[in-house]
Amino acid sequence: MTSLSEKVKGLSRRKKVGRFCALDFDGRQLRIVEAESSGGRTHIRKAVAADMPEGLDMADAPAVGEFVKYTLDQMHLASTAVLMNVP
Repeated sequence: MTSLSEKVKGLSRRKKVGRFCALDFDGRQLRIVEAESSGGRTHIRKAVAADMPEGLDMADAPAVGEFVKYTLDQMHLASTAVLMNVP
């Protein structure tokens, strides 16, 4: 299984990817890295972690999706390409 960091490194090998977000989450936290890839290099612009809401059922995909959308909206990243690792 490819880790999220390996996927981000793979993106940086491409000539032009532009701005993107990498998401990783578990039952406790959503972690988001905003990055930009250009010329074979990836630069991290911002990294944040948000606690998952109390009582959020991780098996409820629509509810998890709404929380991810809300968090991306709060970071003004709703229209950014996303690379996501799903547990």
